[in-house]
Amino acid sequence: MNKYETLFLDWFNNFYSTKYMSSYYNINHSKLKRQISRGRRIHYKKHNEFVLPKNLSAKQVLNRCFE
Repeated sequence: MNKYETLFLDWFNNFYSTKYMSSYYNINHSKLKRQISRGRRIHYKKHNEFVLPKNLSAKQVLNRCFE
């Protein structure tokens, strides 16, 4: 796992916002958002486990998750 993926997972699991995370780690907010975005792409390329059913759109799946 590289540093970008680790940063993304840290944000995803432990922080409510990128602004809070940037102040916590004392990182420039714009730079942090770019790094998290890069880590997200890397992570999802490795772990593409979420596959939508062919007969449902992404919106329909999300609506069912929050019913």
